[in-house]
Amino acid sequence: MHEIYSRNWKIAQIISEKCNWKKKTVFMCFNTFVWCVVGFLIYFLFSIMPFIRFSVVNMFVTVGYFGVIPGYFGAAMYILRNTEPEQLQ
Repeated sequence: MHEIYSRNWKIAQIISEKCNWKKKTVFMCFNTFVWCVVGFLIYFLFSIMPFIRFSVVNMFVTVGYFGVIPGYFGAAMYILRNTEPEQLQ
């Protein structure tokens, strides 16, 4: 998991340098988006199985949980544990 967050941090640094935004903000948004995509892919893989019915509500719940728990909260914990204040400028 740590490798995923560090890779996303490097991508967020590149984006923040080009767009002149804060690294922390870009990382939180980008990481949440990446984990929402992962949640959608996992739901899609399970929904093509014949014994699971596709439901839009279940899709949004799955994507939401993947976006919030490992995406947003994971990004916040990564920033708190692995960065120094001068890196967040």
